Amino acid sequence: METLALIEHFKARGKSDQEIYAILDDVKELEDFILEHRVKLENLDVPLLRTFIAKLIREERNTMARLVNLMRYFGATRQYDLYIYFTSLVNSTDVIDQITRRLDPKTKAKIDSVGMPPLGSDIGEMPDYTATFMDTLADTMDRPQLRKTLAGNNHEIPREAFSKEKEIFDKTDSLDEYLVGLNQRGIATLQKHADSGLIWFEQVITQEVVDYVKTNPEIMSATRVGNKLYTAKIPYDTVNFLRATDLDTKRFYACHCPFVRTSFLTQHPKVDKDWCYCSAGFGKFLYEVLFDEELDVEVLETPLSGSTLCRFAITIPQRIMALKTPKVNYENDRY
Repeated sequence: METLALIEHFKARGKSDQEIYAILDDVKELEDFILEHRVKLENLDVPLLRTFIAKLIREERNTMARLVNLMRYFGATRQYDLYIYFTSLVNSTDVIDQITRRLDPKTKAKIDSVGMPPLGSDIGEMPDYTATFMDTLADTMDRPQLRKTLAGNNHEIPREAFSKEKEIFDKTDSLDEYLVGLNQRGIATLQKHADSGLIWFEQVITQEVVDYVKTNPEIMSATRVGNKLYTAKIPYDTVNFLRATDLDTKRFYACHCPFVRTSFLTQHPKVDKDWCYCSAGFGKFLYEVLFDEELDVEVLETPLSGSTLCRFAITIPQRIMALKTPKVNYENDRY
């Protein structure tokens, strides 16, 4: 993409001149580096990109701003393999900070002493850290406390991100009716991305992906059984998930978490499966916004437990059950 086209692209997305020229400067530095290897930006692959990022780490220039600028560039040029790779480097950097804020000072000091790999490290370096992190937590707190500590809004998603859904929910008399609509809206969003070719969060959506998601309403919404909501995560890379033929590869493509993903391919290390309560915290947050209160959640299955699906059970508050569900025996009431 030519410079003028890039400038217009980022201006249309509300970037200031200062932000745009910072992006261009960081891209120019990368371009100069790879030209020494006789590679153009449009032909760049992940291994050479890793060489550049390793150089930034050595020089202590691996800032979040620089990595995000490069990520935005590859999103603009639709080099989605590189864009997605950058998302794996930057999207979870604050997760550990969020979790440790909920720890007592003594436990936090132990965690801080573990030493997290530097920003920009390849995700293959993360599972060893995560295993040690979980072992440290397990040594200092009981399981209910550990799970509750992990199951927060660790990505700091603003409640306003779900303001439209909150408005729809408040106007809907039936929780079951809302869940049907939520699924329909989610499928429509995926179809739009499949038709346009635009990336959706961290993955490419094809018609095959849309058709797969249609078979399971828990993925874009939830199903209700009594006072429980059952919800599942769409695979991280659904295209390759559907193509994978062995269990470990499917688990790898199912898992969203850069802290553990590569362990499914290497079989090392064995990370405590309760780490996935971090993902459960993400999965329940929409419903915490809808219901206006913190919710209990249970991890049912994840790749860390041997499954190819991330699935959670969220307890619906009695107040919501009374207001938004049929007056029947909740144990036998199923949507």
